[in-house]
Amino acid sequence: MSAPIYPTVEEVLVLHGLLIARYGGEAGVRDLGMLEAALHRPRSGYYASLSEQAAALLQSLANNHAFVDGNKRVAFATTAIFLRLNGFDLRATADDAEPLVVEEVIRARVPLARIATWIEQHIEDRGSSDE
Repeated sequence: MSAPIYPTVEEVLVLHGLLIARYGGEAGVRDLGMLEAALHRPRSGYYASLSEQAAALLQSLANNHAFVDGNKRVAFATTAIFLRLNGFDLRATADDAEPLVVEEVIRARVPLARIATWIEQHIEDRGSSDE
């Protein structure tokens, strides 16, 4: 497996703006450092699998509250894009993920492993043209 591709701060800022424009809410960054920390967490080397990295990204973006509004939306969308960049499609809608994000991620009711398992159950390998 090649090295994962991670979203950048700039990409997530653009994504947040698009999500706010489409779904409403207050635009703005509350804490850029918290956004940077959330995006760095999956890169730390601590998470062995892509699903664990995606879970760390989802959890950190949702919990760090880097934005004034739309933190859960940006967490889900960024995680879906991260998986897509790395060859997987997330086969779940935001509505499917809402109980996970609200109950399990934000309220920290379950370990990161449970979030990673949920992601594994909802992704599909897009295949590779190299094979």
